[in-house]
Amino acid sequence: MVVCIWGSTMKEIEINDYYKKIAKHIESNRDKLIDVLESITNLRGVLYEIESALKTLRGGAEEIKREKPPLINSLVIFYPTNVLLYSYILYVVVPSVYCRKITIRPSHRDNQITEKIHDFFAPLLNSECQVEVLRVHQRKFVNLTNKAEVVVHTGQYEKALQLMESYPDSLFLFFGCGTNPFVIGKNSDLKLAVSSVVASRLTNSGQDCMCQDCHFVHQTVLPSFMDALQCEVKRLKFGKPSVMSDYSDIVYDRIFDTVNDFYEQNKRNCIHRGIVSIEDRRIDPMIFYFEQVKDMPYIEEFFAPIFVVTKYTNDQECNEWLMDETQLERSMGVSIFGDFEADCRLKEHYIMAFNQSFMDLEDGNLPFGGYGKKSSVISFKGQIHSYPVLISREVSKFLKDSEHEAVI
Repeated sequence: MVVCIWGSTMKEIEINDYYKKIAKHIESNRDKLIDVLESITNLRGVLYEIESALKTLRGGAEEIKREKPPLINSLVIFYPTNVLLYSYILYVVVPSVYCRKITIRPSHRDNQITEKIHDFFAPLLNSECQVEVLRVHQRKFVNLTNKAEVVVHTGQYEKALQLMESYPDSLFLFFGCGTNPFVIGKNSDLKLAVSSVVASRLTNSGQDCMCQDCHFVHQTVLPSFMDALQCEVKRLKFGKPSVMSDYSDIVYDRIFDTVNDFYEQNKRNCIHRGIVSIEDRRIDPMIFYFEQVKDMPYIEEFFAPIFVVTKYTNDQECNEWLMDETQLERSMGVSIFGDFEADCRLKEHYIMAFNQSFMDLEDGNLPFGGYGKKSSVISFKGQIHSYPVLISREVSKFLKDSEHEAVI
């Protein structure tokens, strides 16, 4: 395969070598990346990002070969506030082989760290792709970039809708979040289920859009599940980001209000609670238990290590909750353990993981997100779609026309 880029050509092997060069740079400078990222995530989280980045780079050439994205002039990134390293690989490094210019607007809180990550990779980026980080007010940034061919936004759905209006002619891609529940059915392997529940919920101290916000546990395994979950939670250790702790600092002030409000409204259902301290940036894991599915309150998103568990007695209870209109707005992933008769319609709305977590399915070279309108949005020429998103695939699908050079 020969990929046409900026008047020159890159053979498939050259693209593969390019991604390998970036991967080698990461592997040779892990300590530098840890130093950059330790102020916003713990060591365990940094290592997870590094491995995810390396895995994506290893699959990058195959992704380009498979999706065949055309050459585009401009890609604009409204940069996320978490997983900053991994996001740079997904949104900058991989697209840099089919884009002339990539412009990043970092979040205000993380702009210095985002620039450090950019500086780390900049000397190795394809010289034919101009990449810049603009630390300007959002209104000015939009004015400077509103002719972009492709716009990527990660964050809040309502903000994405506002931004979409400022880019009426762009292919607008939104990566949102979901509730991503666990269903622990009859005959579950509880050791596997509990370890998956804890590992997923504690990813980046709970500050990841793929973390689950609730758990449905069948009555036949509930006592054993709750005992095992409490044992696991009690052994978790808090530590500052630079150490190999199980969880560390909570980044956003608003999360403390969210957690405290939820606790005050549901304190009778709290069976395990530790420290909540905005001064120490600390939220210890909490466990809330609700006797019936209908008793479980509406959950937006915690972004903290909070475990909400409810008992169910028949599979239909879970299916009805998952297919509720409110939940379908944010349908993304569902992790199912043991025996559970899933409604046949679920696969039309959720990415389904069986005896593993939704988090385990994540692959940077495959579409990410869900089918709910608050989970994923693809907007182009007045048409809005919601399904898992992969930038190269959407560029190929919507922009491969006579105005763009063919990739092959």
